[in-house]
Amino acid sequence: MKNLLLFLLVMASGIVVAQRIDENKVIFSYMQLPEHPIDNQHKTFQVVTEPKYEQANEDSLMSYQIKLEAATAQYESELAAWREKKKVLQRQHLTALANWEKSNNASGAVAPRPAAPTYPPQPVMTEVRTPILHSDILEEKVKNAISLEGFERGENGVSIVVGVLPLSDINISFKKVGTGAATKYNYSSTYKLPLEVKVETPTQGTVLHSIVLNTLQTYKMETYASQYEFELWWMDNEATFYKQLEDKARKQALIELNALVNNKCGYPVVQRTAEVYTVKKHKGHSYKDLTRAYTLASQGYSKVSQKKDRSAAKPKLNEAISIWKKMLEESDMNDNKARVNDKVTGLLYCNIAEAYIWMGEFDQAELYINQAVNAGNLKFKWAAEQLRPLLQEKKTRWNTNF
Repeated sequence: MKNLLLFLLVMASGIVVAQRIDENKVIFSYMQLPEHPIDNQHKTFQVVTEPKYEQANEDSLMSYQIKLEAATAQYESELAAWREKKKVLQRQHLTALANWEKSNNASGAVAPRPAAPTYPPQPVMTEVRTPILHSDILEEKVKNAISLEGFERGENGVSIVVGVLPLSDINISFKKVGTGAATKYNYSSTYKLPLEVKVETPTQGTVLHSIVLNTLQTYKMETYASQYEFELWWMDNEATFYKQLEDKARKQALIELNALVNNKCGYPVVQRTAEVYTVKKHKGHSYKDLTRAYTLASQGYSKVSQKKDRSAAKPKLNEAISIWKKMLEESDMNDNKARVNDKVTGLLYCNIAEAYIWMGEFDQAELYINQAVNAGNLKFKWAAEQLRPLLQEKKTRWNTNF
């Protein structure tokens, strides 16, 4: 009994001493640096549309003409042969009638009239379907869909050349769901409609050349109670379906292309949600310094978007880092009751690493990420690992621009 009470007292003591972490989410905006930077002398951009689907239309029309001529030639050949067969049968029948009539006239008898011949069916020309052509896209629609963050619209600067490719690889299928009277046929279509983009400048030539959505995409269609209900709808709406699919596919591709161009070449303002860790009110220790550092870090992060080189944010972030580093001097990872035990040590490493990333000091950031991982606290080991891809991305963009 005494051992049980002692155990409970120890556990209660551990609960009191153990620090409870506050995960403070700091949301701030920043100007993302481009992976493919444009010369600083260029301040304007214009969008040029290349209707590359026109070649597909020409190919379709040429193929249609070839098939139509072949079908016409075959039909005319079959029709001529049919006429000859019919003519032979007519001649045979007329000859039989002539002989029958002369015989009747000579004998005065009435013999049975020769039966009319059975003519072969007249040939029918094979149907050659008129192709459904890709519709023209308005240049204004393309221009309005594409922007380049950090630049103004105008000539003699950056050219964003958008090649609008044809709709292709269309395949319609359905999925049968339900049973009995509740059976339904959910229709969908897969397709491709990629866009090509080239970003060019007078001084650099081609800065970016890429294709977006060059993979199969899915378009959700309607649900029908019967496959034949769909077939009835298709009889009247085939052309309309292709136009609607094309419009939707082009709209989606332009969204993807705009995102790509700005990610690679623009200066979009995006948001980051950072974790700045503090310790909640603790009975045994004071963490006013940690709260002060959190306030300074929040102020620093709010200034990240003001300058491309993050210089406006550095004073406050450096103040916060100084406090965190000062606290690390107390680190005792072998004593759970210490003010800066393994848990607090891990959170300090993570706070410092994140701040260094946003100051562009990537070697320091990597050093503290590694220390957090090696410190042993699982929570902050995981948190530090989550900072690695952010570090690598920001480092790559930073080194490309500075």
